[in-house]
Amino acid sequence: EELKRFAPYATDALVPAQDYFASIQGEGHSFHHNYPLVGRSQEMAQMEAFVRDPKAKALKISGKGGEGKSRLLWELAHTVCAKPGSPAVLFLNPHSTGDLTLALWDKDAPRIIVVDDAHRIERVSHELLGRVREAEATKLVLATRPQGNEVLDERLREHGFPSPQVLAV
Repeated sequence: EELKRFAPYATDALVPAQDYFASIQGEGHSFHHNYPLVGRSQEMAQMEAFVRDPKAKALKISGKGGEGKSRLLWELAHTVCAKPGSPAVLFLNPHSTGDLTLALWDKDAPRIIVVDDAHRIERVSHELLGRVREAEATKLVLATRPQGNEVLDERLREHGFPSPQVLAV
């Protein structure tokens, strides 16, 4: 209870996008979204198409550090998925002590689960991929650096995912 009082999402396996971004915007963090997004209309259109496509299951956003992956994730949560009828955007909490199975118990809830820093392959667990694959209305977005692409593709194939859509930044 004390831990939850000071860090409300410490035990939650999935964190709402607004809370995830609030946690990375304070002092000591370099993420800032106070400026309009410029020059990313193709990426925005690709994310919108992914969200609207009922057959699309996984999207990989790949780019070097500082090239805008987190900014695109912010736009996904606050622009693309802010429209009526859009799925909820939830971020995997890599420090969670909570049970992912319980967090995903409702298989039919439309949602997008985001794994930031997916090149840290331990964040893309077999349990997560199995749950996402089983849940028809759940999609997966993996934000990774280029060095993680091959191992992520292999892990997705192991779990029966078709090749993910790729958004290179």
